[in-house]
Amino acid sequence: MTKVDQTQRVPSAEVGDCDERPGTSQPSISRAESLILELADFIYVHSALKPMSKVLFFMSRLLLTLTRKGGQRLESRADIGRAYRDVAITVGMSDEADVHEFDRILRECEPHLPMVLAMLKEVRELAHGTDALGLLFNTLLRGKFEAGEGLGTYLTPEEVVTPMVRMAAASLGPEAAKGLSGSEGASLLFGDIAGGTGRFAYAMVDDLARRFHLSPADVSRRCRVFDQSRLSLDLGRINFLLENLSHDGFEHVEDSLVSARVSALRGRFGLLATNPPFGVGKYRASHRLRQEFSPRVLDVLGLDAEDTRSDPSEVFLARNLDLLAPGGVLAIVLPDGVAYSERTRRCLREIERASGTRLEILAAVSLPVATFALGGTVAKTSFLIIRKDPPADHREVAVFAAVASHVGFLKRGNARIPDPAGNDLAAISREFCSGRGERGLWTVPWRQVRSHSPSWLLHHSRNGSGQDRAVQAGDMASLVREFSAPGAATGSRPLPHYHISVLDVDETGLIDLRSVRANRPVSRVQLCKPGDVLVSCINPKIWRVTLVPDTPPAEWSCSQEFAVLRPNPRRNAWPLFVGLLKGDGRASILAKARGTSSSRQRVEKTSVLDIPMPGGRRYQAILRTLARTRSCIYRARMRELAVLDQGDNGH
Repeated sequence: MTKVDQTQRVPSAEVGDCDERPGTSQPSISRAESLILELADFIYVHSALKPMSKVLFFMSRLLLTLTRKGGQRLESRADIGRAYRDVAITVGMSDEADVHEFDRILRECEPHLPMVLAMLKEVRELAHGTDALGLLFNTLLRGKFEAGEGLGTYLTPEEVVTPMVRMAAASLGPEAAKGLSGSEGASLLFGDIAGGTGRFAYAMVDDLARRFHLSPADVSRRCRVFDQSRLSLDLGRINFLLENLSHDGFEHVEDSLVSARVSALRGRFGLLATNPPFGVGKYRASHRLRQEFSPRVLDVLGLDAEDTRSDPSEVFLARNLDLLAPGGVLAIVLPDGVAYSERTRRCLREIERASGTRLEILAAVSLPVATFALGGTVAKTSFLIIRKDPPADHREVAVFAAVASHVGFLKRGNARIPDPAGNDLAAISREFCSGRGERGLWTVPWRQVRSHSPSWLLHHSRNGSGQDRAVQAGDMASLVREFSAPGAATGSRPLPHYHISVLDVDETGLIDLRSVRANRPVSRVQLCKPGDVLVSCINPKIWRVTLVPDTPPAEWSCSQEFAVLRPNPRRNAWPLFVGLLKGDGRASILAKARGTSSSRQRVEKTSVLDIPMPGGRRYQAILRTLARTRSCIYRARMRELAVLDQGDNGH
């Protein structure tokens, strides 16, 4: 592993560290969320408020009124109506239609107002010290909308947002830090171009205000949030109004990736933090896109021609980096299949060439599957912290790699409960900002390795030495892709045909020989032979690795979901199989998976070659025992099947 100077560990921002936001306890947040859902369902059932978005409108306005008029006696419908009109005028929301809608809903809900007010006040108290309205949005927006409203549901929990923003702000380069500091000549902006309800923007205002000892109201004037959802922007504005922050920077656009209003701010952002929309093949190339992006960047993203498609998160990554000023930092949540793909690495290099700057991946943090489980997805995600350095800055910064196993909460049914293990991200953020690693490690600059996946980097750092790198699957075998029509003979006489599907392999790598003998594939098959190691590249959460056994002469094939690794030399077969089965292969390949759900995830076959192998004698005892006993099992099973065949034939 390349030695990295101690001075290259810590991001070079000349910015003081700041304390974490006080926050509140997980039991309180879980209780508040439970009350929000109970209250929303009550209003939904006992009023004519349909769809759920109108419930959210009512609750957000009511919370704003309670916060701004907390010292007043608010019990009757008339009291609340007058108070809201006063608040609306004060904060510049005195739109007649808005006030009329609120009054109408008040009349509908009048019999239930005492209960609604009591529950909402309890929610506010339970969520004190945290992003209370953001919690409200996050709770109600996930999965609650009726079909056709067209809104995403995977809003980012505050448990992720706050550490991300803290790490990004601590990484600002000197130029960007000065531009955001409020000092004379400070002119840089910050924000989120896929802003949703403004949770990232809210956290950035809080962090920057405390970091630079500024008024949150003054800081908020340089915040810019863009989104295609008018409802989300409306909720974000109210969230800012609750804290007396400026909401003038919230703008509606049809598409942030090609909007002229976003493009006009190119090079003006010192800090961006976001969780963009994602999904394989969901963003289509267009003439407007070609006007905004370098042709070489679009070529890397596979958007070089009409009707070509890409994952929108890939395009958002490129767009955000283009908007950054020198020394600016991006914190972005991405599906692991995008975050750690070779295409993303090539995209970063092309952006460097096109912009004449250097991009440094400062941190790569893997998130647990619980992160977005409440929103209904178990897609594996991570966040990256990337800084845009001036071209004259030739320093290479080590990547801080960490794997978070806990995010502070768990999903039970459709409800949130506290995770007894706490939130790993809080400790990871503290380590990153202080330059001390325990849960995470500073590894090597991203250009010096084949992958910047945290699992891979951590394995590389712990097993490499000097200039050596960790041994990978590609060092022990070659990827083979040979196909044939089913049943084609490989010799002068027909041979038995054994076909392995993913379902024929159990979690220990043992093949069901009776099943593979009975399989009759009807489409083209992938050829393999004894000694080959097969790795399933479909739904990698269900980890399947096997070694094709030596049997009486037969033709072997497998389904195309397998990557076929042919050991070179042959003696690598068992070490390769055991290393993939028992080592860090599963975590490594999960980091490369693409897809929006576990059942749809896929891994590129070539990425299997990058899987790190266990070092030293870690699995020698397992290897010897497994090689000996597995061969005996297969021989005994073949003899047993031969006897059964004789019985079936009447012998």
